[in-house]
Amino acid sequence: ANYRKEEYKEIEIDPSAYGFSKDILWKASLILSEKKVKEELGRMDLQIIQMVKSLDELIKFLNLLSERESEWKKLSFQDKSIQILLNLKKVVEESIEDMEEEIKERMSSTAPNLSKIAGHILGARLIALAGGIEKLARAPSSKIQILGAEKALFRYKSGRGTPPKHGIIFQHPLIHKAKVELRGKVARLLANEISMAVKADAFTKRDISEELKERLERKMKELLSTCDGSQ
Repeated sequence: ANYRKEEYKEIEIDPSAYGFSKDILWKASLILSEKKVKEELGRMDLQIIQMVKSLDELIKFLNLLSERESEWKKLSFQDKSIQILLNLKKVVEESIEDMEEEIKERMSSTAPNLSKIAGHILGARLIALAGGIEKLARAPSSKIQILGAEKALFRYKSGRGTPPKHGIIFQHPLIHKAKVELRGKVARLLANEISMAVKADAFTKRDISEELKERLERKMKELLSTCDGSQ
């Protein structure tokens, strides 16, 4: 069907028809806009994202300081000035510990199910990579499985290399401690449970962590027994 543009006119509100001036309408619109912005900025998951970014920057800075310390110690002559570097390194190390504790606290209240399945820090990193807890909750488990492996996925789609079996969830002990040939299957199991956990955190707000942990443990045992039996 064809529609003419003139059939759809911009809706104009005449404040005077409701006993208000245009100035009041403008102020009301401004207040509503500011309230919406504050609500967005106040979202706990967005704060967690900023904390994860800060943590990564602190870790990167610590690595630079460690490299500088290593280079400095190669010198045959060292004076007390190296202590300035060592003091700074200690401050950064303490800041990393403090930031991790803060992330754990925020994650426990914002995403308790995800925290118990993935771990506080890994869960926070998944939220950061997805761009928010609701975006992570709406993502299919197959996407959660490879979050953080976008470069590897791009290379594969470009005809180079193999498809990634896992992304940042490789940091989970269930995956990085598994046999190399099993890591893809373990990553799939874990991603499924993470998907269920974050959906509960974002939408139902129910604590289903024990149920998910028991199911994950059972599926892991089944996977390992199947693989052992096939050898």
